[in-house]
Amino acid sequence: MNGASVSNWVTTQLQRKGVRQFIKFCIVGASSTLIDFSVANIAYYLLQVRPAALASVMGFCVAVVNGYFWNSRWTFRDRERRAVHEEFVRFVAVNIVGALLNYSIVSFVLLFDKHDPHPKLVFNGAKILATGIVVFWNFFANRRWTFGHRKGAVRTQ
Repeated sequence: MNGASVSNWVTTQLQRKGVRQFIKFCIVGASSTLIDFSVANIAYYLLQVRPAALASVMGFCVAVVNGYFWNSRWTFRDRERRAVHEEFVRFVAVNIVGALLNYSIVSFVLLFDKHDPHPKLVFNGAKILATGIVVFWNFFANRRWTFGHRKGAVRTQ
């Protein structure tokens, strides 16, 4: 592939709505991840919340609020809006499943390290792995279920 064909391919991909939404979702996710890691590290290392996976879930929960705010207003803004409480409940439900996945992955990884507290590299490495896996669940579930109705789409009751 030469430079022009790569450029054309990238341009074509960026014109696809789903690709643009995924990029926006990842940008929002990056800000949520920063919040998640900050809260989790403060809870675990400063407030000494135990077990470590609980501190991880605390950060995840705070990040969910940030994620809902920005995804509802930017990533999926072209949807037919539901009542905010209904949409938020759906978003939280998706993220509860994500939190359970996150908690399970972090817990599993930390089983292999017997230190208390876990070294920052181990704790945050487990969180990075969990985040990398859970992002796909969150994106597709939110795209389809939480923010799934598009403007102009016929809604069935």
